Amino acid sequence: MASLCSNSSSTSLKTPFTSSTTCLSSTPTASQLFLHGKRNKTFKVSCKVTNTNGNQDETNSVDRRNVLLGLGGLYGVANAIPLAASAAPTPPPDLSSCNKPKINATTEVPYFCCAPKPDDMSKVPYYKFPSVTKLRIRPPAHALDEAYIAKYNLAISRMKDLDKTQPDNPIGFKQQANIHCAYCNGGYSIDGKVLQVHNSWLFFPFHRWYLYFYERILGSLIDDPTFGLPFWNWDHPKGMRFPPMFDVPGTALYDERR
Repeated sequence: MASLCSNSSSTSLKTPFTSSTTCLSSTPTASQLFLHGKRNKTFKVSCKVTNTNGNQDETNSVDRRNVLLGLGGLYGVANAIPLAASAAPTPPPDLSSCNKPKINATTEVPYFCCAPKPDDMSKVPYYKFPSVTKLRIRPPAHALDEAYIAKYNLAISRMKDLDKTQPDNPIGFKQQANIHCAYCNGGYSIDGKVLQVHNSWLFFPFHRWYLYFYERILGSLIDDPTFGLPFWNWDHPKGMRFPPMFDVPGTALYDERR
């Protein structure tokens, strides 16, 4: 198969879920790294599904694991980017710039979801990684026993209780939801530009950090620093349905609008 890369400064990447080859430049333009760069029309990732094994009934089926492997290949290519070009691509947002987020270009969300702002930002401490003494294991939701479900439900219950007793507490359930609302719906801005973590390279790192702190908050509320947030393992046959623990009315895990 002919390569789509025509110059020596590019990297050819064939993802496991497509028969096409992706051309990635080892010298990225500003749009690949920075918030305000111009769009680079040569940066392409093909997600075309092509059947190569002769099974016509599987032509339009994409295994999610293959997609993740393809994304892993993109991360590998990113290692070829010079450090000088990848340093500090996006500054932190101006927390005083938070406005009512929008569902679309003209419609605002029906509530205010900006995070409470400290009186003195200079006194906000830098986060320090805790020492690791035991490997944290995140169990699949479909395999949880009753004891683990009860522990998870208790943690969520205590988080939701803070909404009533301490509504401005940043570890409360609504305040945690507000973080996702503000950053993912254009609540903040950087240099006059709307900060939107969706549809950008910020999507993966933002959500990894979001879940990291969410998991640690839940563990702190039940005095279990080893608590692992259950995940929906829908690649497994037994996990290919809605986890029953989320469908029990009257529990903290239940949401009638989910």
